[in-house]
Amino acid sequence: MLLGLDFDNTLVSYDEVFRLLAIDQKVIDSSWTGNKLQLKNYLLSEPNGEFKWQLLQGKAYGKFMHKANLFTGVKDFLLQCKKKKIPICIVSHKTIFGIHDEEKIPLRDEALKWMSKQGFFKELGIRKDRVYFEPTIEEKICRINSLNCSYFIDDLLEILTHPILSDSVNKILFREFTNNKIPNQIFSFNNWNNFSTDFFTEC
Repeated sequence: MLLGLDFDNTLVSYDEVFRLLAIDQKVIDSSWTGNKLQLKNYLLSEPNGEFKWQLLQGKAYGKFMHKANLFTGVKDFLLQCKKKKIPICIVSHKTIFGIHDEEKIPLRDEALKWMSKQGFFKELGIRKDRVYFEPTIEEKICRINSLNCSYFIDDLLEILTHPILSDSVNKILFREFTNNKIPNQIFSFNNWNNFSTDFFTEC
């Protein structure tokens, strides 16, 4: 058995990072209380919104990655995996640099530093050589297939429903915000604590 995990927006919550950056960039005011998805939808409805959103992404996943948090329940889930000796790999679609990032902060290095600070490679028992960053969605899916993941958890339906993703992978969607219709072959959850109970009962 090998459990595969996405990284950004599956294990890591960026809500507060995006909110603070958007306030700093003066694209929203300090009274804003929405989440990351609501911020994205708002910006994309505004003139030049896609550029503003991509600029925020580059900063959030790079220079300000240290302000991101684990989703509630993720740490306990990973500790349970360690206790039960369930091997884990992390497969992330992550470019080397952020779009429009003039400072050229290496996104993958920032992610690894963040993981180390969160105890991924010591306390949580994840092997650093089982963390993979892929430049395209297709290469990410090929990596999942080549690793023969028994399960893969992602926040994007486009990954789990991609035609080249192996049928042998048990597909699990972490859907913090989306209310989109979920295909029958995909299990979905929005709370890591509740999911842990279901997952370890099945395993």
